[in-house]
Amino acid sequence: MPYHRIENVLRGRARELISAGHLPCGPPMHAWGGYGSDLACSVCEEPIPRQEVEYELEFREADGARIYRFHFLCHTAWAIECARAESARQTSEQ
Repeated sequence: MPYHRIENVLRGRARELISAGHLPCGPPMHAWGGYGSDLACSVCEEPIPRQEVEYELEFREADGARIYRFHFLCHTAWAIECARAESARQTSEQ
C-alpha cells in the first residue's frame, strides 16, 4: 500500500479513537522509546515487534495512570490528529 494511503488510514483511525475518548491528547506524564514489546499498538491494534521502535506514553486518567503504546507511524498519526483537534478547538473558542 502506498505511504499516503497508509498515513490516511492511520490518521483516520487515530481521529476516531480520539473522538471516541479511547485515546488521549496532550502532553503525557512520561514518555519512553525503545524496542517493541510484542504488545498491541493503541492505534492500529497490531503487535509492535521486538525489532521495531515502540513509543510508550503514560497519561494520568480518572482511574489512575495508563500507558499507550505506538508504532513509529502510528505515533506520528496520533500526534498529527491531536494537533489538528487542538487547532479546531482553539478556532471554535474564538
